[in-house]
Amino acid sequence: MSVSPSRRNTITGRPPYMDGDGTLGLGPDPAVEEKRGSLLDVVRDNLQRQGKTTMLYRVILIGGLRTNVDRSDFGAYYQRFFRQYQAETDLITGMLLVFPNAWIHVLEASYKVTLAFLRDLHPHNNTTTSASGSAGSKTINTKLLLLVDDISSRFYPFWSSRVIEPRQEIGEREYDASEVVGDDVVAQTVTDVCVNLAALGTGLSNLQKNDLKTALDEIGTHFRDLIPRPAILSHLVNASNIISIEDWLSRYDGYFKFIVESERVWPIEKPVHV
Repeated sequence: MSVSPSRRNTITGRPPYMDGDGTLGLGPDPAVEEKRGSLLDVVRDNLQRQGKTTMLYRVILIGGLRTNVDRSDFGAYYQRFFRQYQAETDLITGMLLVFPNAWIHVLEASYKVTLAFLRDLHPHNNTTTSASGSAGSKTINTKLLLLVDDISSRFYPFWSSRVIEPRQEIGEREYDASEVVGDDVVAQTVTDVCVNLAALGTGLSNLQKNDLKTALDEIGTHFRDLIPRPAILSHLVNASNIISIEDWLSRYDGYFKFIVESERVWPIEKPVHV
């Protein structure tokens, strides 16, 4: 059956089609309608254009060390931990700074590595196969300062760890813990710490290869203004208004069980026919 041009669909420009009941349909033909993309398709297309195979995450955590844990051994633990996941297509970058009374860790990695990293920090993690135990058995009061997904680029050129020795700078004002008490003040302090750590990674990335080792060995001098003061970290570690690693994992790493309200009613209501 031929269709005159006047009976073509004025919206799509295609000829009408026959519905299942034999009537003439003038809408878009379901058989030839273009496939609608999902949000997952958009994410995959963006990753492909950027030459990536997975989303990149950035996470920043702080915490304290148990008294029986050596600070150098803590950095060596993460060297062994990340070696299990390091690959050419799954790079791990960031930095671990270990102070006398606290530590702060920046990690840039894939979802798989990031989640394994966070789970390993749970105090009651029983999934580790390491003879030295999990990171959760070495740390206390671990707090999550930042977690960002689908970041466009990395700040750090590689992953490394350094032990920061305490230094009494001449003329430095003594830190008053009462300065960081309210939610607004804590939020601003956390923001400043995260921004400075981003600048620290950018500064390392801009150095020549020959200058990197010297800068890392003397990181407390080269990047003095970007490294958070130990007293500030100690106060943030003990702050009650920053989410702990246990709370984060219980909220976002567990399984949700949804109960539909109709399941609470017995006998089951009969469906209404219109």
